[in-house]
Amino acid sequence: MSELPKLRITWYSRNPNEETTCDFEEAKEVVFGHGLDILVFVEGQMVTSYDGLLQLMAQDRFKNKKALKVQLVSVVAGG
Repeated sequence: MSELPKLRITWYSRNPNEETTCDFEEAKEVVFGHGLDILVFVEGQMVTSYDGLLQLMAQDRFKNKKALKVQLVSVVAGG
C-alpha cells in the first residue's frame, strides 16, 4: 500500500449531514478513542479496533483508495 487514505467520518447519531476528514494515522484517537459507546463502520463493514482497520486495509478492494467512508453510530442502551 503506497499511501494511506483519508477517512471521511460521519457521526450518524449527532448530525448525519456533517462530515469530518482525518488522516489515517489519526484514526486511533479520532475514531477508536471513544471506548465501547460507538459502532464503527468502514465502507459498510463493522470494525472494532484500529488493528481491525489495518486488516481491512490489507484487502485488495481497499488498495489505492484515496478516501474511505467511516460511519460512527452511538450505542444507546436502555431497559
